[in-house]
Formats: sequence, structure tokens, C-alpha cells
Amino acid sequence: MVAQEEVLQVELVRHRNKLLKVQQRKGFHSLMNVKPKKEIDLFFALILFFMAPLPELASRKNIKGKTVADFLWDQAEKKMCNLYAIVDSARNDEIFKYFLTDTISYRSLFQGKMDVKFFGVSGFLVECRKDSIIFNWLTTKAWGDSCSVFFISKSHFEEVFRHLQKFNRVYLEDDDVVYFRFYDPRVLRLYLPSCNNKEIRTFFGEIESFFMESENPEILTEFQRHSAGWSDKLVIYTHEMI
Repeated sequence: MVAQEEVLQVELVRHRNKLLKVQQRKGFHSLMNVKPKKEIDLFFALILFFMAPLPELASRKNIKGKTVADFLWDQAEKKMCNLYAIVDSARNDEIFKYFLTDTISYRSLFQGKMDVKFFGVSGFLVECRKDSIIFNWLTTKAWGDSCSVFFISKSHFEEVFRHLQKFNRVYLEDDDVVYFRFYDPRVLRLYLPSCNNKEIRTFFGEIESFFMESENPEILTEFQRHSAGWSDKLVIYTHEMI
């Protein structure tokens, strides 16, 4: 199994405009031969962050008294969307226990792309239901572990699965191929604000909003795509849950 710290070191280290070039090329390099940098170049990351178009920062009223689960379902139902989670099994392998006891749909994002032996470090797309044991666990005991990202979309499971699989492996500026662990909220919180409008449109696809814990798990951060004509921009909301 690939060491957890070596799975991906791509959080804004390389040129941002190369990160989303998920082209349908033939002959990917072997991901097991990729040697990620041992240290993230924070200086370069900051340069990329400040070069990116500034997202619109917004805030909402405190919604104390609501659970994370209640809030997520409110957002999904208000927009008539399906609710999904992407779970990072490398961050919390308890998810496999719940896969055995729940009846929801789930699938490794590595399915059909990599050997099954690497599923243990993959992201899993998970269908969310109100009565789901996994959903209850993710929004209570596992909340704060940086092991999941939620999102809402009108698209069906198979459609969002195919869309998200595009971002498993990305080309960097030197044509190395690496994992992109976008389902780690620590990574996504840095990546999304660095995107330009075109990259927001590419990455979101038919997804309307991403939801995840902040550094402070009592704060839920929402990244929402706002479309105005041909232009898409990112709006960031923070929600105080407790």
C-alpha cells in the first residue's frame, strides 16, 4: 500500500492551469513510480493563491441548533438535488465496516482505472440517505477527521461518478502523473479558491455546491458555483453549526 503521506503532494505545488488538464491521453505513467515532493512549496502555493481571481466571500446567519446532517439535507431539498459524499478511505478505513452493514450505493473512484489492491487508499463516491448508517457516521463521529466531502447535484449517481473519475490522476507541468486527492477537505479548501472561472466550471460540472468541515469542525464551509451567463464564479459561505 502506498504510504499515506506519499499518495499525493499536489496541493497547489505546481502550476494551477496544468492541474486540471485531465486529457484523454494514452499510456499514463505508472503512478507507483511517481515520486512526490517531500515538502510542499508553500511560497509557490501562496503565489498561486494570490494570482487567482478572488472568490466572492459571503456569510450566512449562524444556524445553531441544527446538526450537520439536517443542514446538508436542507440544502439538498431546497435545490431539489441529490446529496452525495466522497469518502477518503486512506484517512479513515472504518468506512469499509459501514459498507458491509449499509445498503446504500457506493463505488471506488479507482474502479476500472486501477488495480483493486489500491482501493484501500481511494476515494469512494457514496449515496447519502437520511436513514443511512454511513451518512449518520460521517456527519457525527467522523466529522472533524478530514475524511469526507459532501456535494449536491441534480445528476444521478453514475453521472457524477464518471465526472469525478476524471480528476483521479492529473498531469503536472513536467508530464508526471499524480493522484489528486480532492476528496480530502484540507486539499479542496486550498484548491478551489485558486481556480479561475473556467477551472471552476470544469471541476464542478453539474455539481452545485461542495460542503466540508473547516479547520475548526464547528464551522462548515460551502463552496458554491454561481453561474451568470457564460461566466462561473466561486462563492464561499461559512456556516456556524454549533
